Amino acid sequence: MGVLSRLSRWRLRARRARPVALAVAAVLAIVAGLGAAGLTGAIDASARRTYYDVRGPRPPVARVLFVAIDQDTARAWGPPPWGWDRYEALTDAILAGEPRLVALLEPGPRVAPATPPPPRLAASIAAGRVVVPPPTPGFGQPAVALDTTGVVEAIELGDPDELRGATITAEVIRRLGLAPTRGRLAVNYVGPPDALPTLPAHHVARGDLPPATFTGRVVIVGVRGEGFTPLVPTPVGGMSPGEVHAHALHGLVERVAWRAAPAWLTFALSLACALGAVLGVRRGAAAWATGLALAAVAAALGVAGYLAFTRAAVALGVGAPVTALALGAVAGLLLERRDARAAAIELARTLARRAGAEPRWEDRAAAHHERFVDALRACLDVDSVVWAELPPGAFHVELAGWWGVTAADVREQRRDVRRDPWRVPAASLRPEWANRVFLRDDTRRTLIVPLDTYGRLHGFWLVNVRAEATVTPAQLRLVAVMANQLALERDRLTERPAAPGAHVGDDALASAVVDVVRAARHDAHRLGQVQDRQRAVIEHLPVGVLSATLWGEIEHANAAMRRFLAAAGVDDPRPLGLVDVLVRVTGVPAAAARAVVRELASDGAAVRLETRLDDGSGPGVVVTLVLDRVRQPLDAGEADELAPTSLVLTASDRPARDLAALDWRWAAASAGAGARHVVDVGQLVREAAAELAAAGAVAGPPTVELRAGSTVVITRGDEVAEAVRAILGESLQGGPAGARLVVEDDADVVTIRIVVPATLPASDVAALRGAAPGEAPAHLAALVRARELLARSNGRLEIDSDLEHGTRVAIRLPKPGQG
Repeated sequence: MGVLSRLSRWRLRARRARPVALAVAAVLAIVAGLGAAGLTGAIDASARRTYYDVRGPRPPVARVLFVAIDQDTARAWGPPPWGWDRYEALTDAILAGEPRLVALLEPGPRVAPATPPPPRLAASIAAGRVVVPPPTPGFGQPAVALDTTGVVEAIELGDPDELRGATITAEVIRRLGLAPTRGRLAVNYVGPPDALPTLPAHHVARGDLPPATFTGRVVIVGVRGEGFTPLVPTPVGGMSPGEVHAHALHGLVERVAWRAAPAWLTFALSLACALGAVLGVRRGAAAWATGLALAAVAAALGVAGYLAFTRAAVALGVGAPVTALALGAVAGLLLERRDARAAAIELARTLARRAGAEPRWEDRAAAHHERFVDALRACLDVDSVVWAELPPGAFHVELAGWWGVTAADVREQRRDVRRDPWRVPAASLRPEWANRVFLRDDTRRTLIVPLDTYGRLHGFWLVNVRAEATVTPAQLRLVAVMANQLALERDRLTERPAAPGAHVGDDALASAVVDVVRAARHDAHRLGQVQDRQRAVIEHLPVGVLSATLWGEIEHANAAMRRFLAAAGVDDPRPLGLVDVLVRVTGVPAAAARAVVRELASDGAAVRLETRLDDGSGPGVVVTLVLDRVRQPLDAGEADELAPTSLVLTASDRPARDLAALDWRWAAASAGAGARHVVDVGQLVREAAAELAAAGAVAGPPTVELRAGSTVVITRGDEVAEAVRAILGESLQGGPAGARLVVEDDADVVTIRIVVPATLPASDVAALRGAAPGEAPAHLAALVRARELLARSNGRLEIDSDLEHGTRVAIRLPKPGQG
């Protein structure tokens, strides 16, 4: 059973989690599609541009120098192309400082002469100290990678295994002993174009700079200036391709080249954002708090991306997680709307059912109208009455009911509630005197009484009285209250299903969810009105009513019951249980009260208790308590065990008839179950023995022994006490002294044993055991009748008699819950 129970719980949880899982999967699929379309990449690029602006330039470390051939160099060298002598002078000045590497990162056909280089330069190229691009176009040339967002964020390294081969930039990286040497190299820009350490080429060639400037450094020679090379867009501004390569190599040498975040990290962040957004929107208590939390998560993603950007040189893509967060919020709202609509529809249906909505108003409307007209005639001096119906959503009333007047007697032809004489009562929703003559008989005036429930106007009652008749404000208030009650009853009996599209309030701008919620609120108000009326009736009943749950927790006690309990010493019954209240009111042992409640809850057997309250100032009052179980019938198709069940204790008083009856006696019945009575056998034996001794019916008072922990029994007839008294009287009367009475209990019965020294004839013993009431001897008729009375309550009489032990009589009665 434990395994099955766990499986059932898992299935239930899986069924509840399925919509959320599907929503998260749909969000991730959409994010993947948007990533393939480049949207998330565009978000990442925009984020990186923001990161560059916030970070500013990195602290410059001159391990990579850019020697720029710009306009100033062109004025000193003359117009391009330049011969090898210019490059040889430039490289000689640089190589004098023993640099790590010198590289000319420009397309060879554009800057390198077609003739072979001079010997000194050729030797440096052959030694690997200088790297120049090949003069052949299309192979090994430096290249930048234009991103889909229109900016350059990487340079091409090529691939030796491909036809175009590796680029000169890959060769530079290989000679520096760095990685990677193929594919693309992401550029971590130092900052704006002027942030890179840059030297003019003509100054370097003239030897204006000390050779130590280039010691141990990587020197990149490139062209700069709009007049010599086109600028390419970058996240930090436009710059020449040579500068882009210098920034890329600078990041690689400084070990801050971009590293892409692993795909599993991006997926995990996207999954967490999608799941968190769906659940957060669904579980958020307030819209502003949910929006603030989502904004905080988006900001945290941005901060995490920035920290990875600046501290770890990791290109953490935040586009996919942020997109998943936004789409997850939308999915959560859609799921919440779906669930809210389903819950609102179910709530509206339940409320409508509980409020007692019944169809067939047309079948019962006439009877309600007739009663209302009779009530109006009883309250006012009414000549005639007209009922004006207002269909739902309409503005024109229809005269649908006539009492004491006909359509031919009506003078007023306006039917639009937005015009006189309807406008004022329709707006105030209170009875108003018509400001126009309604009937042709102008000696009558008309009181217009609107019928509305929760903002919905059903129509108007037109009450016509004589012009000289006096109508007091109290009468007007009474008519208004009667109209409100009739409107509630009409609304209760009119079927108003809470279904999608049910407009309550006729708001064309409201959504389907709002419509259903309004319908549910309408039915809740209606149900509240019904319950308030019922609660008022119960509270002011002259009969005390106390209701409790099946487990004895007290739910309600009306005013009469509270007064009765206060007289019995219970000021507040709510902290007590039903058993405690019964113990305090009746004085019976707690075990007996529990037995009564247990049998009532299990079998539905009602119990009636009578007592007399006597304060010493008068004859006293006899109070009858009835403890019963009531159940609310459920609708068809619902399980009967789910029916609301309560235990109800009612108290009513009546004048005392028998002032000598001072004891509590249980003596009532539930329908069809026979009477149920609580009898304290021990007390009964004591009283009967005392009565016999006082009357002189026995030679000496018998000895009474109580060997039972509980001597309380519940029987089905009120004859048990009579039968026990009769058996005791017949057994002890006229007998010798020394009789003994023993009350003991077994597992399920209470036994009264009567031991008398005298013996009975064998014929009497046989007659007592099996003779029918009509066949028993006359002197045994009372005992035989008592035996039959016991049998009706599942009790029995046993008798035995011999010379050695005398006569032994045993009366066995079932204990509570047995028999």
